[in-house]
Amino acid sequence: MTRPEQRLTDFLRSRGFAWLLTMVATAVACVSFMRPMPDTPADMGLWLPSPGLWLSDSPSTSFVSAMAGSIATALAMVAVNRVFNLLRTVSVLFAGLFMLLQSATPTELTRFSGAPLLAVAMLMSMTALYASYQSRHNTRRVFLIFMTITTGAMFQYGFMPYLIVALIGCYQMRLLDLKCILAALTGVVTPLWCCLAAGIIDPMAMRLPPMPDPHLFFSLPVAPKLTVAIGVSLTAGLVCGTLNLMKVISMNARTRAMHGFLAVTGIASGVLCIMDFNNVVFYAGLLNACTAFQVSFTVRLYGHRRAYIAVIALTAACLSCILWTLTTT
Repeated sequence: MTRPEQRLTDFLRSRGFAWLLTMVATAVACVSFMRPMPDTPADMGLWLPSPGLWLSDSPSTSFVSAMAGSIATALAMVAVNRVFNLLRTVSVLFAGLFMLLQSATPTELTRFSGAPLLAVAMLMSMTALYASYQSRHNTRRVFLIFMTITTGAMFQYGFMPYLIVALIGCYQMRLLDLKCILAALTGVVTPLWCCLAAGIIDPMAMRLPPMPDPHLFFSLPVAPKLTVAIGVSLTAGLVCGTLNLMKVISMNARTRAMHGFLAVTGIASGVLCIMDFNNVVFYAGLLNACTAFQVSFTVRLYGHRRAYIAVIALTAACLSCILWTLTTT
């Protein structure tokens, strides 16, 4: 790699570039907020009102909350990396890439939904699992993970598949035994039992998720832009994740387990975006977080082999999605 390429790589990994991407995302969000708000796929909770309905009467409050949720997700990503050295770098490139991916997805930064709640909840679960590696006696963290996800499912049914993801994570962290399973089951039952005892929910009033309706989804004006933006994130995560896997398999068992859970979370989010496309906005934030991690890790592992191309390509694709969104109604 030539000296100019090395300087370019160093710039892309710098805090300045991450801040630049964050400022671009913020500017895009402000411009998008001042434009007519497009209709987006609706979400729903199993019993309680979904987060997408909490602030629907106040667009400005919804906008501020959506931005705060994305920033909280980026900060949680930074915390995970610093505590566990997940990417083996002090660079915060992934935080900037996450904000850029968010701005490429229509309404992610302009309208509050359950997406940031899912992302933060799963990053918290990731932290708890990483901290519990091979600590089978510590079942409190497992209980907390499953209680958090189940509580989220009461407000948004999209949380439910992540119970399986968390269980796979327990297996990857070598926690899965009888105590772990009992702690997980207790975590699932506890919020349901408490809400039932308090009269907050009625078991007979459970709202089952609707079957995906392609006609309903693609009839929305925002559907093509949303599909392309999700496709960009999904493709980048898949390509970079595959490249990273070639290096990760030669690392120690703990590192393999940590990146394995990150990969499973990203794959599950991508699959859910495809299968439950009527609720795609809900999964987009977590998918973007996993993709940002994978792209940043690729730059760390393949920095000497022109990995900067991945960052430039992803940035160009996101900017193209942004321009498409801002130049059309």
